[in-house]
Amino acid sequence: QITRSDHGSTVSYRMVFGIVIISLFISAVILYLRRNKLAEIEEPGSEDKARSQLAELHSLKLDEVADLQKFYSTLSRVIRLYLSNRFNLDALTYTSSELNTSMRERGIERWQARLVGELLKRCDLAIYAHIYPDPDSANFDLTLAYEIIEFARVRQR
Repeated sequence: QITRSDHGSTVSYRMVFGIVIISLFISAVILYLRRNKLAEIEEPGSEDKARSQLAELHSLKLDEVADLQKFYSTLSRVIRLYLSNRFNLDALTYTSSELNTSMRERGIERWQARLVGELLKRCDLAIYAHIYPDPDSANFDLTLAYEIIEFARVRQR
């Protein structure tokens, strides 16, 4: 036989159980949203990573051969890694002309692919043929690398 006090305690247990379940659900949702927001803040995009690597090149003296060699090898590596990450291209294994063709096949605009191709050709000349441009031209190449990254960022949004 159920008494009035038993019925009241059953209702209060159900109420407490419901409140606990709802509180757990709300806590889980808040934790999920915070975790995703922190991941967005903590993980820089491929553009940000490439820009920070390019920023390191500003400290090199572009009138010394050793620095020019490092400058162009880093520039080539950063652009190729960026293209690999951003467009899922195998940019590290392609030659400059193969990369140009592959970029166009992926739907990247022809003029953007040409910019990348021309920059990588100048990098190849410096790295492999030891043909170095003057410091002003090297600074122009660095600016071009930044522009390549920014054009891709705009295209992504």
